[in-house]
Amino acid sequence: MNQAAEECFGPSSGYLVLSVTVDKTARITNVTAEAGADAGLARCATTFMRRSKELETRGPGTLEIGYFMGRAAP
Repeated sequence: MNQAAEECFGPSSGYLVLSVTVDKTARITNVTAEAGADAGLARCATTFMRRSKELETRGPGTLEIGYFMGRAAP
C-alpha cells in the first residue's frame, strides 16, 4: 500500500484513503480508494494494488490506510 501511494502521489495530490481486502491465502479480493477530486490518484492506486503479486500480510481481513500530503499555507 505504501508503494502504491509513493508511485501515484503527484504534485496536485492532497490525500488518499486506500482499502484492501484479502482472503485467507493473502489474495486481494477488493480494492477501493478515495482521493477527493483527484480521480487519477485513486485510479492509479487501485490499479497498482490489483496488479500486486507479493503481499506482506495474511488474511482474511481488510486494511485501510490514509495518506496526507501536507501543503505549505500560501
